[in-house]
Amino acid sequence: MGGTYQRFIENEIVGCFQPTDLLIALEWVEQKPYLGLEYPFQQLFDAILFKAWECLDAPEILQIFARIAIERWRNREALFSNMHDPPFENSLIQNDEKRRKLLNTIVSILPSLDQKPTWLLGSRTGIVLQKDILWMLERIKQSETEQEMYVWSSLIRKAFRYPEQMPEEAKAILDASQTNSILHNEFSFWLKTVDLDSAEAVKIWTVYRQEQPWQSDQDTPSMEPPPVQRVINCLDSFETDNFQAWWDLNLELTLLPTSQYYDDICRQPDITELPGWKDADALTRIRIIKAAEMFIQKWKSESSGLDLHKIDVAAYKALRLLLVENSDYLLTLSLDIWKQFSRIILLVYSYTSESKYVERREYLKVVKTVKI
Repeated sequence: MGGTYQRFIENEIVGCFQPTDLLIALEWVEQKPYLGLEYPFQQLFDAILFKAWECLDAPEILQIFARIAIERWRNREALFSNMHDPPFENSLIQNDEKRRKLLNTIVSILPSLDQKPTWLLGSRTGIVLQKDILWMLERIKQSETEQEMYVWSSLIRKAFRYPEQMPEEAKAILDASQTNSILHNEFSFWLKTVDLDSAEAVKIWTVYRQEQPWQSDQDTPSMEPPPVQRVINCLDSFETDNFQAWWDLNLELTLLPTSQYYDDICRQPDITELPGWKDADALTRIRIIKAAEMFIQKWKSESSGLDLHKIDVAAYKALRLLLVENSDYLLTLSLDIWKQFSRIILLVYSYTSESKYVERREYLKVVKTVKI
């Protein structure tokens, strides 16, 4: 296939589409397998989807786009071949009206068995944000089926992480739970009443009293700058070619706002379980994933024998993050990189409790595909 024809497919053909052409193209994208596409057809898929995103006001386009998004995101795949495409990612996060229109359509067409679509809250999507909680409560009131109520309640529960920091949302959830049993059941842990004469009440009071002296002795100021800003600072540094900043980032991700010291980065090999990741917004998570990709490409192992060097621990954590968040990227790694990792993976299993966090067959899937 000649270069001129490839460039036409990648950059020009979608610009010639009329509305009816876009519908046909979207149906073609929906029917074709996404993985394994080569240049320029991955780029053509991206161009069609981004054009559809721009035309989401058309109901037919919205429906097909939503079905494609469900299929991709449910299988932990990026919607675009390059998930870091800034125009789409930024628009998804910043355009509340369009993002919510897509989310509302997705919820309305989800299969009845998918009542807790936690995949919608993953960093691969960025479609459900904390600022959407009040809007989602309104959607519950307007839901036409119990299935939709179950889905909205589940999404609200997952997005509502810090009640003490979200008083308006907390009050709205409490009020709505009085008249909606599905939402009430979702938040039953917080909403249930306890008999003051019961054994459970005595236990709660005992624990509370035991904690008070410790808490009163602690006058721990909030960290400055806060962990969220520290993570962003590390990413800014890394993106200016400071290779060391990936290690620094792994340390900053272990911090809580009241932390006094860094945790051992080997303690939790899964970056997505660290406080810094959980507190990061969608755009910051995307930057962390991109930094992991860049780090692995530049990384050279410094471990020798059975000694595990800290830079190789950081590389392993980058690999593990990509295994979950962008496994397709691992298929593009060179044979030399995989040769380094084949040894580091075994060392990490020896030095940490990683086997508790990830099953080895997940790595084997990638290794078999790469055919080291």
